[in-house]
Amino acid sequence: MLGAFIFDNPDHVGHDAGHDTPEYYANLKELDGYIGEIIQATKDAGIYEKCIFVVTSDHGGIDHGHGGKTLEEVETPFIIAGKGIRKGGEMQASMMQFDCAPTVLEIFGLKKEKAQYQVLDDIFSNGENGFKKYFINKTIDMFNEKINTFLPFFFDDEIEIKFDKNLNDSITFRGKETDFEELSSGEKTRAELCVIFSLYFMVQSLFGCGTNLLVVDEILDRGLDAKGIKASKAILDDISKESSVFVVTHRDDLKEMFNSVLTVYKDGDGFTRTK
Repeated sequence: MLGAFIFDNPDHVGHDAGHDTPEYYANLKELDGYIGEIIQATKDAGIYEKCIFVVTSDHGGIDHGHGGKTLEEVETPFIIAGKGIRKGGEMQASMMQFDCAPTVLEIFGLKKEKAQYQVLDDIFSNGENGFKKYFINKTIDMFNEKINTFLPFFFDDEIEIKFDKNLNDSITFRGKETDFEELSSGEKTRAELCVIFSLYFMVQSLFGCGTNLLVVDEILDRGLDAKGIKASKAILDDISKESSVFVVTHRDDLKEMFNSVLTVYKDGDGFTRTK
């Protein structure tokens, strides 16, 4: 039997009070108590000795947001304990989100399913025979063209970004070669948004179809400066002429930018409500 418990409060506290703050760690302490209750419930049910517990997260965070490339944003915990797990061990290799599924399959002894998962993992990997590498080789020129179409919306200064077939980037900013890490936080986020919008429109061009729904999750919350917000809003307004656009944000100061606002909140019993 597999059970999953999802706690989304750390994400809300991280956006509201900030990550790496007393409020954030207080919430983690509260969640630690919930995990203790789950463990105690397995003991009360007489199944504790048969259980394996996994604690992980989908992302980290920095300041009031996440989604960038900093270690604070991409590093997540992966804690596993229980039947057959060596106590006090430490994994030296990096754990990624896609490692969770094969780990669970291994726990349940589902070797056939794990082999099928491995086939899919190989196909969609960055390996030479993977679909992603084949797709990138065929579309990299279009990708670069679209990125540099969006850059003038986000930057006043001259900038050019190009990716090679291995997705290594080269950036020319204000007439000189520049490393991505040399850009300011706001400039990095603006460049990343150019990539995101380029992918969206490139897929439409390649497959000859659009979509009547677009949901963008917290792209305006990621350390984006005023110019980046203005450019993003202009592009989203253009998309909304043909599609319904939902923008998920934790920033109350952005509500005035939109004609319609749907507020999601938790009631006193911990259930999610809308108004």
